[in-house]
Amino acid sequence: MNDLLDYGAIETGSLRMERRREPAADIARDAAERAAMSAREQEITIATELDEPLPEVLCDRERVRQALQNLVGNAVKFSPSGTRVVLSCRRQKEGVCFLVEDEGAGIADSEQAHVFDRYYRGAAARGRGRGLGLPIVKGIVEGHGGSVGVTSALGKGSRFWFWLPALS
Repeated sequence: MNDLLDYGAIETGSLRMERRREPAADIARDAAERAAMSAREQEITIATELDEPLPEVLCDRERVRQALQNLVGNAVKFSPSGTRVVLSCRRQKEGVCFLVEDEGAGIADSEQAHVFDRYYRGAAARGRGRGLGLPIVKGIVEGHGGSVGVTSALGKGSRFWFWLPALS
């Protein structure tokens, strides 16, 4: 239900965001910690790789954490036991790039252009979820002036990322 409400708010431009100066590394660590229990239950390791020091971003911490946790949660959901998910945070241009990489089945080239579309679920996701998680990630990130994307290869996993402008 919350996903439907959030997506509706994104569509109408009324998603509430309370922006403050936030350390990017803290948001990444928080998202990794929140996903750790689910990952352990599935025998998946979550590793974090953070550039230090990372700049601060002007953002709604809970919304950005929600977006990042969604990506980490998806990576865990679609990864086989015994693999690892890597959450990275890198300084990039005048901003910060958050990356989530998994060792799952990957996404076909023909599907990658659609994964951020509302209600779209690729072949590996059929019957799993409502198809709103990634559109919500995109809405949150773009609402902060950022960008989002994915690269993937079948049989080799996926790499989802989003970039947010840093405070100068």
